[in-house]
Amino acid sequence: MRGKVGTWVNSQWKYQATPGQFSVAINMYEKGKRRDDGRAVEIPLTVSLSCAALYHKLEPWEDSAAGKAAAKAAKAKFNDSLEVAFKKVIKNVTIPE
Repeated sequence: MRGKVGTWVNSQWKYQATPGQFSVAINMYEKGKRRDDGRAVEIPLTVSLSCAALYHKLEPWEDSAAGKAAAKAAKAKFNDSLEVAFKKVIKNVTIPE
């Protein structure tokens, strides 16, 4: 009998596991079902979004223009709230003579 024989080992070599992820999970995602009982596998949203970002070759958020703008706005907001808090503390402090 001749034909193509597919093994789960090939996909393990093709798609290496990332830290915190077992290569068995990669194989389940690839096939869409579990090896042991054939139940359907639900791919977590974080994995789906990561795959979509890789597929579309998106740059990391912190390197993008939107990410830099968001970080700058958050830093400004933090500094403003820190200044307000500092003024409240100073207002309530009395310095002995």
